[in-house]
Amino acid sequence: MPATPPASVLSAFGYDPDRSRLAPLQEGYINQTFRVSAPGRPDRLLQQLSTSVFPDIATLMANMETVLPYLQAGDYHKIEVIPARNGDRVVRDAGDRPWRMLSFIPDSISFGRTDNPEAARESGRIIGRFHQLVEGLDPACLPPVLPDFHNLTFRLGQLREARAGASGDRLSRAEAYIEQAEALAETCLRIPLERHPVRICHNDTKLSNILFHKDTGQALCLVDLDTLMPGYLLYDLGDALRILVQPLPEDHPHPEAQRLRPEFFEAFCLGLSASGLELAPAEKAHVAHSALLMPSLHGIRALTDYLQGDRHYRVADPEQNLRRGANLLRTATLVGQQLASLQDIAGKII
Repeated sequence: MPATPPASVLSAFGYDPDRSRLAPLQEGYINQTFRVSAPGRPDRLLQQLSTSVFPDIATLMANMETVLPYLQAGDYHKIEVIPARNGDRVVRDAGDRPWRMLSFIPDSISFGRTDNPEAARESGRIIGRFHQLVEGLDPACLPPVLPDFHNLTFRLGQLREARAGASGDRLSRAEAYIEQAEALAETCLRIPLERHPVRICHNDTKLSNILFHKDTGQALCLVDLDTLMPGYLLYDLGDALRILVQPLPEDHPHPEAQRLRPEFFEAFCLGLSASGLELAPAEKAHVAHSALLMPSLHGIRALTDYLQGDRHYRVADPEQNLRRGANLLRTATLVGQQLASLQDIAGKII
């Protein structure tokens, strides 16, 4: 359970701590998020930002406020940063922990996984709309908040370094998955990303970062915009597809039970096509490769964190990162086995 925000933080944003109700939102591995309700006030979201993950909060917030004015349309719900009473966008508590407040979107829901192909279709559509809306911005105007965030070569180097310094017990449990990660990375590094246009990317489009209308099921917008920075479209496609193309949670205890759902990949592609986003030829040729690249990369990150003693992600138990890594690498392996057929599906739709 996340720690309750200090009363000073609520007061700084103009809320009476004694008359405010806080509901923790548990989804997510990094930031702590609360829904704030108070009589006569619209509900808000209050977030404690992780400085261990995001050391440059100023750049993070500047990037967010640069992009937010573009992220509003009839079919894309806007998000607003709510300033504190003194005008600051970020409030520090007595422990120097940064907090921000955002608008809350009523009648919205999010979920970590789905068995509904229509949700996959809507995910593809809203990601396409996001990219359409920010096309007018030069990617160079956003400094990288996390340099090398999706640099596979860098992540592979981190894994090898973690392997060299890992304890014997954790290393023995992870060894087989490390070998699998090395093989998948070798395949992924052959994807010619240098031929792809650089775009402004969300860089964390997992399903739980998409809001849907609770009644209609329509995707409303992308949330958790902390990783806004230049990247490749494949990053955003693959981050969504790594959740959608398989039916089980990423920390499922039996990775061998994972199976691929090509029908969800097809639904996602239909949504992406319906968004009207125009893809470059290299992007069209590698849509399916995104579902190979991003599970591989995130599997490597989870294994690295496991070998380092769980420094990055919050975990519910000591083996959660290992299970996440195993499931992600299993997903990537299954995609690799059906890569040609998946790309054929994408080619016919997009």
